[in-house]
Amino acid sequence: KPLINFGHSRPLSEKWIGYAKIEYFEQDFIDASSGRKDKNISASLGGNYLWNDKNAVSLTLTYMNNDSSLSFFSYDKISVTTLWSFNSAFF
Repeated sequence: KPLINFGHSRPLSEKWIGYAKIEYFEQDFIDASSGRKDKNISASLGGNYLWNDKNAVSLTLTYMNNDSSLSFFSYDKISVTTLWSFNSAFF
């Protein structure tokens, strides 16, 4: 099924990297007896803060819309996610 994804990231300062992404995809649940088909679009905006060479924190705001042929599976969702990453450079 179609998948379209556009994204862009760029340094905002020495410690911040910003990014934006928009994505569209379709799912066809052919094994489902209901014949369910979904169309999904999402947009994300976020940034990474580089504390030092071993630690980084990411914050992302995402809006997602799922339009399903079965109304039970249709939704709009807004989420905020965070991620802390640590690179020990051990190996």
